[in-house]
Amino acid sequence: PILDYSLEQDSCVCSSHPCWDDGGYVHRCLDASHPFLAFLYDEEGELHCECRTEPHYASLHISRDLCPGHGCEDPALPVLDWDPQARECYCREHPCRQSSSKVIHECANPEYPILHYRQDFAPQASDGDGSLRDGGVDGGDDDAQAVPVCECMAKLDYPESAEL
Repeated sequence: PILDYSLEQDSCVCSSHPCWDDGGYVHRCLDASHPFLAFLYDEEGELHCECRTEPHYASLHISRDLCPGHGCEDPALPVLDWDPQARECYCREHPCRQSSSKVIHECANPEYPILHYRQDFAPQASDGDGSLRDGGVDGGDDDAQAVPVCECMAKLDYPESAEL
């Protein structure tokens, strides 16, 4: 259920939660006071899983490959990210809750408690003369532009079926 980036494949991939196969052990959060499974990789690259009170959705690539040992504990800056220019890890606001936005997105439905950000690609608007406004999207179709989408996702629970 995690959309991520793979260095090996140099492309986007869908991955299972790393805590669902921690050396053959499946972590689950059964305590209603801490129902959300979270993960962190330490400086040695070892996976640590825990149950939290707040939903956690993170990039395995950033957590494991770029920023091992880093975590974001401040609720105002919960997203671990990588700055390629500075070549450093940092914690930032959730894109769906940025203070610059007039809309603060919340997930009130307990069946879909995880606030998730993604980008869809929509055709660009034309200026009427055949030229496109805003230029193309890096790595994308020249006739498309990124459209931010905030949505609420289901809790990341281990699937009871054998399929992951």
